[in-house]
Amino acid sequence: MKENFTRPEPNTYASSSGFTVKVLGRTGLRYTEGGRTAFIDSEVLSGDYGMWIIGNSLTEWDQPDGSPISESERDRILDNTKRAFNFFGQQADITMGEGMPPGEPEIIEINSPIDRDT
Repeated sequence: MKENFTRPEPNTYASSSGFTVKVLGRTGLRYTEGGRTAFIDSEVLSGDYGMWIIGNSLTEWDQPDGSPISESERDRILDNTKRAFNFFGQQADITMGEGMPPGEPEIIEINSPIDRDT
């Protein structure tokens, strides 16, 4: 059976396979399946990237009991999450550390504003 996705409410992607991904503003995702939920650290990016997902932030289920998420379970959840974004034509880049995703420009320091009274 082919997987399909819908958007039952704003910022929420629901799979016919039984999971949902909800974007929690500029940072953070809520993944839900089978009565369990987990937080995934992420950041909305500009340009072609769309969403930067920090994979190693996914360590335990928030509901119902805080049980740990195994490495294979984490990989499956991250794959599900990426498919949800890709289905709607959005890029989702998963990193397993805190570094910026490939191709993202370096962060530069902005100088203080010019004193206009002088």
